[in-house]
Amino acid sequence: MSQPKQDSPLEIFPPVTGNIVLLSTRGHHPNSKDIYVLDAQGRRCAAGVNARYWTVGIDAGRCPTWECLVHAPFAAQVIKAENDVPDRIRLHGFKDRLAQRFRRPGDGDSVDEMSALIGNHLILQSDNGLTALLCHLRQGSLLTLPGKTVEAGEPIARIGNSGQSLTPHLHFHLTHEHGKDPAIPLPFRLREVRGRRSDAQ
Repeated sequence: MSQPKQDSPLEIFPPVTGNIVLLSTRGHHPNSKDIYVLDAQGRRCAAGVNARYWTVGIDAGRCPTWECLVHAPFAAQVIKAENDVPDRIRLHGFKDRLAQRFRRPGDGDSVDEMSALIGNHLILQSDNGLTALLCHLRQGSLLTLPGKTVEAGEPIARIGNSGQSLTPHLHFHLTHEHGKDPAIPLPFRLREVRGRRSDAQ
């Protein structure tokens, strides 16, 4: 089986469609992306909520990313699925960052350490070993189970705010078990999908 070239981006179906932005977060590999949905004005949160986010807090529903559909990036089998980690519905910028800084993964949780970090998640793997990790999904939103197969573009979950997530987003990265280093995330590009927009409840 041929190994993927790690400097050649893989084309995939967008895990989230519509008006989105992909960001590289400090501390993550550059090929790991946090995906946010933007409103019509290109904002990650509704107008006027920034000050309240840092002071009195806001509801997760004020963020356009909240509960948007997540799609399978390619045809794959579901290797792992976690669906029971509670979401943080109330967001408070200062308090949440302080708690995350001093909280150890798993403290006060009834879930394993990995789920405490990445929340509800799916791990998908194609027939040739391409693997996708999709994190911080909405509790109870998963539409598939381990052992099931999914097609590219098939709805598989909704975005939440579970695990160590400050605001609703989808953390996404690809690896390849037959790559030069199976642990290193691979570059990717999103296939153009016309006529699709992010679908929130």
